[in-house]
Amino acid sequence: MQRISCDEVLKATGGVLISGDTKTTFDEICTDSRKAKAGDLFIPIKGERFDGHDFISDSLIAGAAGTLTSRDMDP
Repeated sequence: MQRISCDEVLKATGGVLISGDTKTTFDEICTDSRKAKAGDLFIPIKGERFDGHDFISDSLIAGAAGTLTSRDMDP
């Protein structure tokens, strides 16, 4: 995957930066917090049996450089 900046993600999604730097770049996209690693952008997916938003903290602890969310988050 080509590296993508936080600014590019914000523009593509119409999102708002809660904390961090728009110049942050992401190496990979990850949808499984158990596989998140340094430099990843974690994208939580809501399914029938789970909600990836419940694992945002886990992905950040694992080293993800950022995450998308549709929930309100504390900065």
